[in-house]
Amino acid sequence: METATFAGTTSSDGAGAASRTGTVVGVPTSAGSPHEGSENGPYFLRRVSQHLTWGYDDGVPLAVDTLEAMSGWVDGGDLELPDGADAEKVASAVRREVADLARLGVVGLVGGDHSITAGAVEALVEHHPDLWVVQLDHHLDVQIWDHGPLDPLFHTNVMSHVGRWIRPGHLLQLGLAPFVAAPGGSLDDVRTLLSGMGRQVSSVAGMIDDDVALAELLGRDRAVYVTVDLDVLQPEAMSSTGYPATTGLSLGRVVQLLRLLSRANTIVGFDVVEFSADRDDRSPVVLADAGRAAVVLAELMRCSSPAPTRGEARR
Repeated sequence: METATFAGTTSSDGAGAASRTGTVVGVPTSAGSPHEGSENGPYFLRRVSQHLTWGYDDGVPLAVDTLEAMSGWVDGGDLELPDGADAEKVASAVRREVADLARLGVVGLVGGDHSITAGAVEALVEHHPDLWVVQLDHHLDVQIWDHGPLDPLFHTNVMSHVGRWIRPGHLLQLGLAPFVAAPGGSLDDVRTLLSGMGRQVSSVAGMIDDDVALAELLGRDRAVYVTVDLDVLQPEAMSSTGYPATTGLSLGRVVQLLRLLSRANTIVGFDVVEFSADRDDRSPVVLADAGRAAVVLAELMRCSSPAPTRGEARR
């Protein structure tokens, strides 16, 4: 029986709606991936994130830099998925769950492979028609190989499916690999596609370290969904993923980007995806990777919480 919760959050069994900041739900699936392992993401992040509240029955993660406490978060358990469900069916189940939970506050997902993002965004657009999506990822996850009908949902084309729900230009992709293989015969089509979807910033671009330029790109007063594919991290920081980065961002820079985004915008939902390991793996590398993934999750929870009104918190 599941007893651990994400970062010591309250179990949904004992949580009321009145004081809820948001709900974190596990989506244990690898249906949108060619390999297994990502279905174990919720399992690892629940257990490893216990270090954030270790030693206290009523422990709450406290951000050292800001003195903000992440209270009011609820662990909604793992989403029940039909046996043998493909990525489309999983996304439909995610859409229904997010649509229901969005009435209670912020919705966070712990995957699972990246295809789960499509269902979450589809649900949140109903609440936020002008929704923006910020993607931290080493890969585009855009279908650039075929300009005909969109292929079935998979982790390699999930952002193309997301593009069906959000407005043109409302996708910001940060931390990407500096180069992507593109079909030589249709380069103009690829350029038009990507520029129409939004803006791409690679992990080696000067802008990725320029807070002023990024703040302008990220805008203000926007409702934002954030999706973090953990392969955005440098390979030495995250090897427990299906396709580790060749370049990548440091964990510290990922945290800084999330804080920069949240200063002027409202995060209405998020996911952390593509942690991948065998369920029985207890190697130091996997546990350390899971610990870094837990920091990303905790930071997303902090950045999604209402801005503090009391003087003891600092930004």
